[in-house]
Amino acid sequence: MKPSLRSPRRLAVIAAVLLVLGGLYYFFGRNPGLELTGVVATDTVIVSSEIPGRIEQLLVREGDAVQAGQLVATIQAAEPQADLSFYESSASQSAALAAQAAADLKYQEQFTESQIRLATANLESARAQAAAAGADLEQAASTFRRTDELRRTGAVSGETFDLAKNTLAAATARRDAAVTQAAAAEAALGSATAGRNQVEARRASVKAA
Repeated sequence: MKPSLRSPRRLAVIAAVLLVLGGLYYFFGRNPGLELTGVVATDTVIVSSEIPGRIEQLLVREGDAVQAGQLVATIQAAEPQADLSFYESSASQSAALAAQAAADLKYQEQFTESQIRLATANLESARAQAAAAGADLEQAASTFRRTDELRRTGAVSGETFDLAKNTLAAATARRDAAVTQAAAAEAALGSATAGRNQVEARRASVKAA
């Protein structure tokens, strides 16, 4: 029986494989920290937000499959929250200022109305005094005219004439003072009325705002 030629060849191949396996075991077993570079396919995706903030609501769980465009979480942004707090504070301050302005406006309305009532009463009184002073002046003027006629005929003395003359002068002064006072009272009423008009204009602007 002839010896087979395949046996030595088969033994050589087995020996070569064993040698390679032994080399790999020796190389990798002695170097556990070896780093290999390559591409690994995975279905895991790391997501992040473009703005900083706190997650308010997480709509998926770890390991869930998601689709493109699907909402996975809602974030409360830090800067918008700060802006919201600022605007809320500003709105509160504006409301306080508006309330103070309304209170001031109400006070001005009450004040101007009281000024108008006072000015109206003063004007009526001044006009009455001016009318009375005018009547006294007419009477003093009439008395002076009669006294002057009697003086010319010698029916009255010079002292009586002087008294009538002085009475006429005093009545004229009182009438002039009463007229001036009435004019001042009328001007005061006009000023109070203008103040009320200004308050009404402010009230209209506040309502429009």
